Amino acid sequence: MIRRFAALAAFGAALVVTGLGCGSGLNTADIKVTLDGTPVPGATVSIANESGKSAVGLTDANGIAKLAMVGAKAGKMGVDAGTYTVSIQKTEVSDYGTPTGPNNTPGEMMKKHQEEIMKKSKGGGIGSLGNPAAGKPKQLLPEKYADPKTSGFTLNVPADTSRVKEFALVSK
Repeated sequence: MIRRFAALAAFGAALVVTGLGCGSGLNTADIKVTLDGTPVPGATVSIANESGKSAVGLTDANGIAKLAMVGAKAGKMGVDAGTYTVSIQKTEVSDYGTPTGPNNTPGEMMKKHQEEIMKKSKGGGIGSLGNPAAGKPKQLLPEKYADPKTSGFTLNVPADTSRVKEFALVSK
C-alpha cells in the first residue's frame, strides 16, 4: 500500500515538474526582424488571425521580439496555435510613447496594439497611428510591412515557431 502511494506521489510530482496537464496552451514565438540583412531594434511586430486573436512584441537590440497574446497577464509570453497575418512597423512618432517612457508598459502597449489591429482587420487600413493633430507618424521601415494585408508575411504557430522565425524586410 505504501509503495503504491509512493509511486503515485512520484508520478504526480513528475506531472507537476514537467507541466503536463497544466500548461498554458501557448507556444513560444520569437521573431527576428531584419532590414536588408541588418537587425531592426525598436520595431513592433503584430500578428492577428481571422478570429480576432492577436499578439504583439517589440524587437530588442538584436532585432528579436518575444510575442505575447494581447490581453495576457503581465509576463505571460507565447501565442495560441493558428495562422496569423503579420505587420511590422517602426515609427518616429507613436501612440505608445517612447520605448522607455512611463506610458509604455507591455500591457498598455498590447492594449493599444489590439485596438489598432482590430481597426486594420475591419478594412480600416493603417490609419493615423499618432496623435491626429500631429498627423501620421513617419514610418522608418517600408510602409508595406505596416499593413498585414500588404506585408506578405504569415506566421503558422506552432509550425514556424520551433526556432526563431526571421522576417527579412527589404528597403526597396
